[in-house]
Amino acid sequence: MAEVANAEYERNGWNHDSLLSTINEFSSFPLFAPSSEADRHQLLRQSHVIDVHHLPEDLRKLAVFLVLDWLHTHVMSSPDAPVDDENNRLLRLVVVIDEAHHYLPCKQPTLENIVREVRSKGLSIMLLSQSPDDFDQPQYNFAREMGLAVVYACMIGSAKMLEALLGGKLTATEVNQLPSGVALTRTSEHKQPTRVRIWDAG
Repeated sequence: MAEVANAEYERNGWNHDSLLSTINEFSSFPLFAPSSEADRHQLLRQSHVIDVHHLPEDLRKLAVFLVLDWLHTHVMSSPDAPVDDENNRLLRLVVVIDEAHHYLPCKQPTLENIVREVRSKGLSIMLLSQSPDDFDQPQYNFAREMGLAVVYACMIGSAKMLEALLGGKLTATEVNQLPSGVALTRTSEHKQPTRVRIWDAG
């Protein structure tokens, strides 16, 4: 991108300005290194917590989607993750997005693409949000791609979305009044929502 921008400025005889300087500065970040160098990128060599809560909303979304764009490009250029004799696929990377309700409504295809396309590449993505309804967006129903749903106590008006995710019948009251540390999920052994204790509330 920087090469194209600099060539265009030179071809048209335009003076360097703040826009070109910003493009050049962005392009110098390791995040934008060629995909052939991605395996050596620090982002993939250890665990990271990227805290964006202090940023203005637009910058917060920009930061999240830039990282997701980079990850999607890198992962999709990688071979499929190997599968063992029991059909378990090697897990290469886990991406967790907290407060996902800030990003689910964005009309930005990266999040949809990364949820739909990267499973065979060994990437797991976890989306944490405050309401099950956050996942059913007008442009895309993220809930359709969920392999594992874990639901803690939350205020819902209708259990319809959760019934589709977990199977069986649920009531809003049952979900609203789940004890601390207890969640609902769905397992291969049960056709109904199953209560599991995730931690001891003490």
